[in-house]
Amino acid sequence: RAKTTGNPQADEKLAYQWWKEIFFNSIGDCLTRNDREMVFKCCYDEYAKGDYWRIYPEVLNTLIHLRESGYRPVILSNWDRRLHQTLWDLQLDRFFEKIYISTEIGHAKPDPGAFQHILKDLDIPAKALLHVGDSPEEDIAGALKAGVNAILLDREGRYGYEEDDSRFPVISDLSQLLF
Repeated sequence: RAKTTGNPQADEKLAYQWWKEIFFNSIGDCLTRNDREMVFKCCYDEYAKGDYWRIYPEVLNTLIHLRESGYRPVILSNWDRRLHQTLWDLQLDRFFEKIYISTEIGHAKPDPGAFQHILKDLDIPAKALLHVGDSPEEDIAGALKAGVNAILLDREGRYGYEEDDSRFPVISDLSQLLF
């Protein structure tokens, strides 16, 4: 595991403290410190459960087709260890060869180190990796800086990129990866 830079997205303990601070600031002083700690811990653990997340309609079919076509899907996520439970609950973990979580690898997107970690672990050249993400700053800029191909997933058209943008392709749903 790489040394972290104090980024809560790249360190499990810092991520936990960051979420706790957001939670405490959100609820104010309506509970005693001990009660706030207990309620936070319950909420933190609860939101790892798949019940609180939804899968877009095309995701399962796309993942099945990618795997059947010989692709090796992996996840690179700026999240924390709870993602393992979420993916397991949603029965998505089985579609991915590997799951790279920023707090576990010590690098968070857009840090090129996150992408370089994957390239080294999978022992593939940068151009053999295609990163699909929904953030121009974290996903696309980070991937391109690491020499990795990138596609922007812009479901609502909120970024204003054209599908034929010369810098990177833009798709509105994952099934477009199959064409």
